[in-house]
Parts: sequence; C-alpha cells; structure tokens
Amino acid sequence: MLIAKFSKKGEKIEIANSLWQYDYGQRIQIEGLNLPEIFEAHFSWKELEKTKIVTGTTVDGISVLDIPSETLKQSGVVTIYIYLSSETEGKL
Repeated sequence: MLIAKFSKKGEKIEIANSLWQYDYGQRIQIEGLNLPEIFEAHFSWKELEKTKIVTGTTVDGISVLDIPSETLKQSGVVTIYIYLSSETEGKL
C-alpha cells in the first residue's frame, strides 16, 4: 500500500518509484487531510480524455482508496485529485 502524507489541503506531493506498470490490486492511504467518511478521487494521465473516478473511504481517521487497474497499465505520471463535496458546494 502506498502512503501519501499531507501537511495541509492543497499541497502537492509526489510518490516516485513505488509502483510499476502492470502492478494490480494496489491501494493508497491518505494521511493528514481529515477526509470525510466517503470521498471521491479522480485519477488522470496524459492519454486519458476523462478522469477515472474512484470512491475512497475513511474509517477511524484512516483514508484509503483503490488504485484502478487501468491506471497501473499506464507508464509515466498519474495524477490524483481529491474531490470534496457537500449538498451546497464542491471543491478539488
């Protein structure tokens, strides 16, 4: 499992050399953002026209989401955006 440690919202971090093309069944744990029980993450890479959306969960303060297998078939950089929303607003 990859671990992404944030110190604040809006921060950009890079996790390098942790996954290889054709890995599968991988997950990412997100620390430091105090995310809600359910949240969306949007995966993007250079050949993708529309982001791949995955639902993440937070249990006992630990936020985890599955990395889509098609993401791991790509070579190069994959970007993940966390989307937070409520009944009245939404924000990346």
